[in-house]
Formats: sequence, structure tokens, C-alpha cells
Amino acid sequence: MATKHCARFSCEATALAVRHTLQEMTRRLSDWAVPADPRVELAVAEAMNNIVEHAYADNPDGRILLDLELLPEGVSVALSDRGLAMPDGAVPIGDMPAPETLPEGGWGWSLIHACCDGLHYERVQGANELTMVFQRVEI
Repeated sequence: MATKHCARFSCEATALAVRHTLQEMTRRLSDWAVPADPRVELAVAEAMNNIVEHAYADNPDGRILLDLELLPEGVSVALSDRGLAMPDGAVPIGDMPAPETLPEGGWGWSLIHACCDGLHYERVQGANELTMVFQRVEI
């Protein structure tokens, strides 16, 4: 029977803690001999930074859980927080901003959608649960 590769990370909802957690996640994927895929770190960083900035905007004591799982076809990353719910209870559509306007913000959900092969959000018993799936890409 194959060994199941799973890991859980927990961090404070701060930019610095998010950066450290992303480094730990990347190290763990490397330990599991998963080829580097920049889509994973980019999407997870965007999602975690959104949690810090929006879900915990009024709560500096918030925490983020990151569950990492190696799947036969790729990687799953599940984020959980107890911050504010997503507006309208759903993941934003993530339309790309018009490039001619060169907006400074507003790219996050567009990037997350573009990077993920699967994306699921739900609010469960006061917690936000966002799962992102990344299929393996041969580089």
C-alpha cells in the first residue's frame, strides 16, 4: 500500500507568517519529490494574503490552517480560517482587469482561477474552507 503524503501547517494571519508557511509548504513538496510548480505557490500565496487582508481585516489574532495532500494526479491545498465569509458566500469569479487600466490590485482571484485545476469554497460552522487542486504539470 502506498504511503499517504499529508501535512498540516498553522500560522498567524500576518504577511510574515504567511511567507514562512509558504516556504514550509514548498520544502515539504520538495521532500516528497514533487517537481516545482510556480502555480501552486502563487495561488496559495494569493489566497492566504486575501485571508489576512479581507477575512481577518478586523481580527489581528486570526489563524490560518493549511492542509497539503499529495494526490495521484497532483496536489491539493485546503485553507481554513474563521474570519469573515466570502462576499455572497462564493469565490469571486476572477475576471481579469482591463490591462490598459493597469490596476494595482484586483488580480488575485483571476490568478487563483488561472492557476488552479479545481477550486471549491464553502462556509462550514463559522469557518471558511477553500480547496485548490493542482494537476501535475510536466516541465
